[in-house]
Amino acid sequence: MKRYEQRDKLIADHDGIVQTSQVVAEGISKPVFYDYVKAKKLEQVARGVYASADAWTDSLYLIHIRSKQAIFSHETALFLGMRTCAWLFADSPKGATANAVLYTLVESARANELNVFEYLNYLLTEIPNSDYLQQPEVLEKYLPWSNELPEACRLNHNYKKCLK
Repeated sequence: MKRYEQRDKLIADHDGIVQTSQVVAEGISKPVFYDYVKAKKLEQVARGVYASADAWTDSLYLIHIRSKQAIFSHETALFLGMRTCAWLFADSPKGATANAVLYTLVESARANELNVFEYLNYLLTEIPNSDYLQQPEVLEKYLPWSNELPEACRLNHNYKKCLK
């Protein structure tokens, strides 16, 4: 076998993108692989992920190959990592947009110290009854930082003072 033949085949078998773990699993040492990376001018596209110059390196695909628990649906997947290690995904652009809007609403509510459930409940019950299509300025009162939000939407911080 010629000098780079095994490594070239590995790159070709993985559509021009290879992970260090795949190389090591094939019995190729890391120093030998890193010499190959320099010689073939592979680009490091993520930690432990290398791509040839002609490889298509889509960011969602890179997330997919690095996160085995993620769900990937070609170019229309949406990945949102959450603290609970759950993943939100969508298999259509409209679904991805809806997920992004919902995630933004939740995080904006949290950032403004709102009760997320009560805030979303308020939005979903009040906005449909408003005249927001003809008067978009009406939406101002529904923003998470608005002083016009009902008290039920706000988190109540009942901190107990420590007395000696």
